[in-house]
Amino acid sequence: MSLKEECQQLSDLFHRAAEGQSIDLQQVFAQSLQFFERLKVELKEEDPKRRQEAIAMLMEIYQHMIKDTKLICETSGMTEEQLVSFAENPTNFSPEQWTSIQESREKIFHAGQDLAKALEQLSAPQVEKKPHDPTKKTKKSDWMRS
Repeated sequence: MSLKEECQQLSDLFHRAAEGQSIDLQQVFAQSLQFFERLKVELKEEDPKRRQEAIAMLMEIYQHMIKDTKLICETSGMTEEQLVSFAENPTNFSPEQWTSIQESREKIFHAGQDLAKALEQLSAPQVEKKPHDPTKKTKKSDWMRS
């Protein structure tokens, strides 16, 4: 499956969840993690076109998530803050669900950090460091001598 197809499939999953359809939360986490890992690989590609496509897909999935979060808030009658509070409260989930959510959250968090680092490396100007000549000694100043 291409990265574009994966992006579309993940967007569809988010949208179905936002509409209140029953989805497998574990599947959403697993597909999100897989997508982010593939994006990370694409961002390290030499081909600038592929990197730009990966960045565009990252922005696309981000926009879908924002839109779907707003839809969830509208349909549930909750604010974004209330929704976050609900999602962070372990009493709203079974112990198995909570453990699974925490593990997936941790994995996705690290994948997000890796993506941020990859994006940072792309945007940082490539500065060549001049090699230091180890044979050249620095001159000591006279004031240190007695």
